Amino acid sequence: MLCGMGTEYLTASEAAARMGISPETLRRKLRAGKLPTFKFEHNRRNTYLRTADVDRLMNEPVEDNDAAANHQG
Repeated sequence: MLCGMGTEYLTASEAAARMGISPETLRRKLRAGKLPTFKFEHNRRNTYLRTADVDRLMNEPVEDNDAAANHQG
């Protein structure tokens, strides 16, 4: 976890673990624009997410198209 300017940030790996999802599922959510991401000068390799944004997304109703597709069969 990284703290800066009164805000806590998680790496993408930490965020996926906190959400209980795979890193690939998190990447799909990021590509879909579900969460804003940040890069910091000290480490441009990692993608960071605000802890508050991750928690907000965890509390939203689940929209899982994969689960719906699995139940159609």
